[in-house]
Amino acid sequence: MATTGGPKAGKGYFFQSTVLLNVPDNGRIMQQEPFGPVAATNPASLLDHAIEQANSMPYDPAGYRFTNRADYFDRLVDEVGNQSIKTLEASMPKASFGA
Repeated sequence: MATTGGPKAGKGYFFQSTVLLNVPDNGRIMQQEPFGPVAATNPASLLDHAIEQANSMPYDPAGYRFTNRADYFDRLVDEVGNQSIKTLEASMPKASFGA
């Protein structure tokens, strides 16, 4: 864990704002969409692995990718769902979803 967050005391499954580092590909948070202030961050040394990770969930959650290579940018835009490239904004407020 990269922050001091973690499970919140009491009933239920609540987390304080938490950043998880180097989560295994088969980790539960990597296979199910989390609802809450939790971010799982994984560096990827190969673009193919990053694309495989991004597309491994049955959902299309927002993802944030950072690269300085135009060829990587093009592949991420073409091959991965809802992604933000070099920004932490998932979409503009006027954007429609599911249309």
